[in-house]
Amino acid sequence: MASRMLWFSWHRQIPVIAAAGYRVIAPSMRGMGQSEAPEEPEAYGVDEITADLVGLLDYCGVDNG
Repeated sequence: MASRMLWFSWHRQIPVIAAAGYRVIAPSMRGMGQSEAPEEPEAYGVDEITADLVGLLDYCGVDNG
């Protein structure tokens, strides 16, 4: 869950983590980077962000996370 700067701080660790057998998912969260950025503050609430992450895990076929 990252802006570009946060991604940059992780980009070298991601292949190492994946090589160790872990699945790595590095989404661009709403309002970060080049993703869509809703104007209303309510769009960034815990429930909305959680729903985004659950949807991503469902899309990726992850049953537990």
